[in-house]
Parts: sequence; structure tokens; C-alpha cells
Amino acid sequence: MGTRVMMQQIKRSCVTFDNNKRHYSDGDYANLEASRKRKRQQQRKSSSTPPPIILEIGGKTIPPPSPRPGYTVEIICHTLSGLLIHMKKMDKKKNEAYAVKVFASNFFSPRLHKGKEDWRMEMNVLRLLQDKPHPNMISMLFNSERITPNCPVRSSYAYPFVGMPMAPHGDMHSFMIRRRKNGHPPTLSVELCTDAARQLLGALHHLHTIIGWVHGDVSIENILVMCEPPELHICLCDMGLSRPMGTLRPT
Repeated sequence: MGTRVMMQQIKRSCVTFDNNKRHYSDGDYANLEASRKRKRQQQRKSSSTPPPIILEIGGKTIPPPSPRPGYTVEIICHTLSGLLIHMKKMDKKKNEAYAVKVFASNFFSPRLHKGKEDWRMEMNVLRLLQDKPHPNMISMLFNSERITPNCPVRSSYAYPFVGMPMAPHGDMHSFMIRRRKNGHPPTLSVELCTDAARQLLGALHHLHTIIGWVHGDVSIENILVMCEPPELHICLCDMGLSRPMGTLRPT
């Protein structure tokens, strides 16, 4: 039975309040319907509002970056020294997406994780790559020390962070899993494997000879797929374990 028909029947039956025995008037029905409408709107609004992002590590909470107006925030994964955030501009005309790596040093014991040293080394090699970039090495777009006009993170954020381009297809491991689920062959063709190896070796050659550093953690999880086949484009990322040539990583 529709709401309008039911309201008409209630009007015709002339329902009374049990407390004061007075009849509903037309104004009472209008106020009742308006109250119900406001309640439905509030319920829809509360259900569409995303829950606040809370990341707990060791019983403590890391607040997410406070984005500038027009950006959304989503946690990608946890790292040994903090978390990785996906920040996207809510504008269909401008496809702006960033991967923001947050370092929360006070949540980790230096005896268990050499997080501070890894973060310092990663920032050093990213600064060097800013001066001598390579198309197959991840680049640094902004960081907590240098806030650019296009930085989606507010300068008042308390934790150190670094912003990099967002890989639309994820890392190579998750990319291959999705391809297999979508019915593609479980492995890449010989041509694509050759192209990926050429790009990866070019990035490592640039890192070793031009920058003078070693990566220290080359794996399929640290190879980002920026463009999917047939125009395959990969980038080497996560330089937390990288060190200058001729030095040893402390154990």
C-alpha cells in the first residue's frame, strides 16, 4: 500500500491522540510528512558518508593526511615504517592521483626496524633522481620539506611524507593476478617479458652508474605497472633499502 493512500485513509478515519483527544489537522499531517522526509534524507546522508580512516599499530593510531579540499584519501597498504595513501582529486576532468608514503617513526622501535635510516636513505636517492630522472624510476613530486602548489596534503600534517605518481595498475604481482582472473594467460608473452626486462635493466643501470646507488630490494612487488600491455611501462620503486655503491646496509 502506498504512503499517499495510507495517509488518505488515516485522514478519513479521523484518528485522535489518546492523550488530549484532539483531531489531526492538515497542518499536523504536513509536519509529520516533512519530519519523515528529513529523517530519510539524514539516513541516506549518513550511509553515503565514508567512515573515518583509522590505522592502529601497536595500540596507537596514525592519523591520515589532512587533504586539501577536493581530494579523497584511501589507505593502500601498511609499510614497515608507516603507511601508503592514495590521494585522488575529485574532478573527472582532471585525473590527478598520488601515492603518498607516510613515515611514522615514533610507532616503531629502532631495535626492531631501522625505519629512520631507511627513510633517510630513500629521501636521499629520490632527491638525486629529481636532478637526474629516468622514465623507469619512480619520481618524487612533493614531500613534507618542500610543499608545492599541487601538493594535496596540508602543510600542517605532523608526519613526514613523500608524494609520488600513482600507478593505475598497481605492482607487477597484483597486475599478473588480475590478468589471470580476467582470462589472460598466466604469463606475459616473450616480447612483453623482453620489454619489461629492458626497462628494468635500464633503470638499474641508471641507478648504478649515474646515481651511484644500489636498490637492495628488487622484486615484483616493487615494480609498478604504469601502462598495461601492449604499451607496457614499468617503474622501479621503494628505495628504502637502497644504499650508496660500496657501502653495506647495517644489520
